[in-house]
Amino acid sequence: MAASPSTPAPYDVVASWKASTGDTVYLREGTWNGMRGWGYRKVVEYHNLTTAAVKAATMYPKDVRTLGPTTRRFETPVQDLPKRQRLPPPASPR
Repeated sequence: MAASPSTPAPYDVVASWKASTGDTVYLREGTWNGMRGWGYRKVVEYHNLTTAAVKAATMYPKDVRTLGPTTRRFETPVQDLPKRQRLPPPASPR
């Protein structure tokens, strides 16, 4: 019997890169329950963004605030776009 793929744990690292500050950013799997969450799950399911968008925000921030010895808040303005609407299927030819 083949082993089934394991579910990622919240603290598993999804991606990492160097930020504009020289710090290494670790994007963790995180959680999202529809109301609260953090990490990659919230980025994808709530904010509808990609890892590339998070990386860009840390590489080209408008402002960086130090919140603790190893914690930074990167702030980058983005354009608010409405969520994509599903288009109806095309009419079948007669």
